Amino acid sequence: LGTMDAARDLTQTPMFAWKADKAGKRGVVWTAPYPSPLCGKWVISALAGVQQNGKLIAVVGAEVPASALQEDVLTFPLGSGSLSWLMRNDGVLLAAPAGAEVQLGLKPLADADMPDAEQAGGKLLEAANIYIKGAEKLSAPLAAMQSSAEVAFEVVKFDGKNMYLVTAPVENTDLKLGALLHSPLAD
Repeated sequence: LGTMDAARDLTQTPMFAWKADKAGKRGVVWTAPYPSPLCGKWVISALAGVQQNGKLIAVVGAEVPASALQEDVLTFPLGSGSLSWLMRNDGVLLAAPAGAEVQLGLKPLADADMPDAEQAGGKLLEAANIYIKGAEKLSAPLAAMQSSAEVAFEVVKFDGKNMYLVTAPVENTDLKLGALLHSPLAD
């Protein structure tokens, strides 16, 4: 904080995005990715309201670097050539691994440039496709899967071969994990 301009208004950043009507069942709001004024990286915040006698007295949270999600959360084995990603229940992409662009049509935001005078943050998010429309052949099944809170499973064809598109809620969060599998590992 000591390195920041003292006149900087942080209240307009997503760090202050908690609202009761936006919070999930557990009272947490996961923001869309944004460039952190604190660490200078693309981050996601998890924010929770603190209540006392039914009144909101504080909001607490943490900024999670998109690179940490990309490198740590999404590294479990799914089989050769398979990919996973993390998204909010409304379909906003939070993290996708390197290589996601070829099959999913998604760019890993952790590798994206930071906004500057020539590149607006919104344009960089759009280029990364954080609203997870994905590649044309995946956009329709992904849209259907996002509207469900349950595990969803669909076969899609890539180069004449079956692949398996899966999304599932992450227990005790308002997030979903998605995967594009080369073999039916969903079970």
